[in-house]
Amino acid sequence: MVEFDDTVSLLREGYGWLPNLRRRSPDGVARTRLLGRRVVGVCGPEAARWFADEQLVRRTRPDHGSPRAAMFLSLINNDQRLAGHTAESWDETVNAWTPGQLVVIFDEAAKVLTRGACRWAGIPVSPAEVPALAAELVAVVDGSLAPSLRYWRARAARRRCEEWFRLRIADVWSGRREAASWSIVCRRDEAGRPLDPGLAAAELVNVLQPTVALAWFVAFAAHAMHRWPDCRERLTEPGGPEGFVNELRRFYPFLPFLTGKAIRDLPVARAGSTLLFDVYGYNHDPERWDRPYRFDPTRRQGPEPHCPGEAVTVLLLRTLVTRLAALEWRMPHQNLHIPLSRIPTLPVSGLILQPLRGPAMVEPGRVAESGRRGN
Repeated sequence: MVEFDDTVSLLREGYGWLPNLRRRSPDGVARTRLLGRRVVGVCGPEAARWFADEQLVRRTRPDHGSPRAAMFLSLINNDQRLAGHTAESWDETVNAWTPGQLVVIFDEAAKVLTRGACRWAGIPVSPAEVPALAAELVAVVDGSLAPSLRYWRARAARRRCEEWFRLRIADVWSGRREAASWSIVCRRDEAGRPLDPGLAAAELVNVLQPTVALAWFVAFAAHAMHRWPDCRERLTEPGGPEGFVNELRRFYPFLPFLTGKAIRDLPVARAGSTLLFDVYGYNHDPERWDRPYRFDPTRRQGPEPHCPGEAVTVLLLRTLVTRLAALEWRMPHQNLHIPLSRIPTLPVSGLILQPLRGPAMVEPGRVAESGRRGN
């Protein structure tokens, strides 16, 4: 069977590319080429188990196997301070809003996450520096998920981010800048030596990139609260935030597929083959989910397979969506269309909100009321 390169089709079809390709295959397994490389597209519970088992499939991601990467991942997964700094950053941002002004929640969330993550890392950053740094990190995420011209812009943005952090880490080690003793930049390697500023900067961007990527889900959360106002009330119930966050990550499109390499022979591919796990198709499979295109925070299971850093992802999203739900806001008329042809996608408007008054802890039972006033 002749395998044509499907890169152009991916760029045209976006999130529907791999599900469509699998649907046209007799056995539900897509075999094609992407950027000239042979790939095998898989889906379903068995494939999810393969991707969850490092002895079967090694996922393609930044150098997470190195001692430095392991240290950074361990820190971010086991440190509650990141959520605390992010919450503090959100509160400062919201308190600076003027009631009635229009804010693009995606842009604001990106700045909140950038400032919170820099504080967690112990990197000195001024308020004036946050918008530009957040925009660079957004560019890194925006161009890293699909083969397009945005990929090269993302590479350039990543180099600029790494250089920005490298200079500040070097300043800390030279004594020109101060940093708390617990700061990441004050850590030493396994031999007790100061971390090389360039390597530390690269690993720090590896951590900040998925952190800032949560800005997409904050925008999706606002979209969900607008479209289904009752889900705001459930956020005050036991288990409500977890259910909302899990459904948010399942229902809304972000990562189209996971990439990995088969370590052993599998039923659909030989060892060494490049595999694509169809995340979007899996999360909207009618055989696995009842009414998959319905947003239902009461579902008992979340998206699979799990990823490194998932615990902190859920924690940060819980922190931000509960604060978003506690605000009183309205959503002015705008283009809320979410184009599935673009990866990563976002409501066309970026989600414009109009805060009606300052933040307050909304009492149980009042969340839905304030949400209806805000729609």
